[in-house]
Formats: sequence, structure tokens, C-alpha cells
Amino acid sequence: MTTLSSVLIVDDEPAVRDLMARWVASLGLCPKTAASAEEALVALRTQHCDLAVIDLMMPGHDGLWLATEMQRDHPHTAVVFATAYTELLDGTAQQPPVADMLVKPFQRERFALAVDRGRQWRKETLEEIEWHARLSAEVHDRAAHVIAAVAERAADVSEVDALSALATQTMPETMAHSERVARFAHSVAREMGMDRESCGELEL
Repeated sequence: MTTLSSVLIVDDEPAVRDLMARWVASLGLCPKTAASAEEALVALRTQHCDLAVIDLMMPGHDGLWLATEMQRDHPHTAVVFATAYTELLDGTAQQPPVADMLVKPFQRERFALAVDRGRQWRKETLEEIEWHARLSAEVHDRAAHVIAAVAERAADVSEVDALSALATQTMPETMAHSERVARFAHSVAREMGMDRESCGELEL
């Protein structure tokens, strides 16, 4: 299972913040705390967090704003909302992806479940990123192979031969007619007494 070692608690109420930090520690994880959205972003600039538990209603920027900022700048960090005001999410046009929603007041067991869901969310996110990286590398390798093959083919075939091959493949009737015209012109030139060099130019 994907490792989850650090949890950032963002809540403007000291008692709630401290309680959740103790729960994080009791789960064997490293708790970090912030009293506001702005403070949380400052902390994230210098230290990584695998999961952030964010209160929705806070002075200044709210939890939705913080989660949106984190989605842009820290997309690998799972987010869990914790709030007593679930109606704040009603009618929100675009919500950042979250792993879980905690409705206050909640017990330690429910908090532990939210942490597990955050771990699973992060695991799936990292797997998707790795899959996209592998797919991109595979497409790049195949494109490079095709380009190399085309370049090698172009180096071995003259321009005239390439055009002739193209005409044979795409316009067989036109190619056959061109050959008949060339043979007829060569025959007429011989009857007119033209030299070999001139006859050869007619064949081209």
C-alpha cells in the first residue's frame, strides 16, 4: 500500500486542531498544523504532506479556496474536508477532488477511516500519474522508431524511385499509361534517327 506518513491539520479552532493532531500521532503518522489557509500554504512551500484535513469555514480564505490552490500546486496531496456546515458545498460549480468529508462533530474511528480513504486516494492518483508517464514514454519510443525507419527508407531510395513507387502504389493505371507513352516515344525517336542519348532521355 502507498505510504502515507504526514498529515496537515488546517483548522482555526485550537482545541479541534490539537485533538486531530493527537489522533494523527496515535495512528503512527506525523502531524502538522496550520490555523488558516494562508498559513497552510506557507507550510506546504517548505514541507511535504501526504494528506491535508481542512476545515471549510475559516477566517480569510476558506477551505474550498485552499483545496483549489493545493490541487494546482500540490496535486499529490490528498484532501479531506472537515466541517459542521455541509451546505457550504451545495451549489458549488467546481469542487476540487477530495478523498472524504468529515461532518463535525466526529469520533476518532471516523477520523481514522478518513485517513485510510486519503491513503487510497493518493495511491490511485500516483498510479494514474505513473501510467500516464509510461504511456507517454511508449508513444515517444514508437514515434522515434517510425521516424528512424522513414529516414532510413528515404536514404536508400532516390527521389525518382520514390515517386515511381508512389505512383505504382497509388496510381497503377497512370503509371502503366506513362510506361506505354515512353516506349512509343522511344520507338518513334529511333525511326527518326535520334542518337542513343536522346532516346534515353525520352525514357525518363
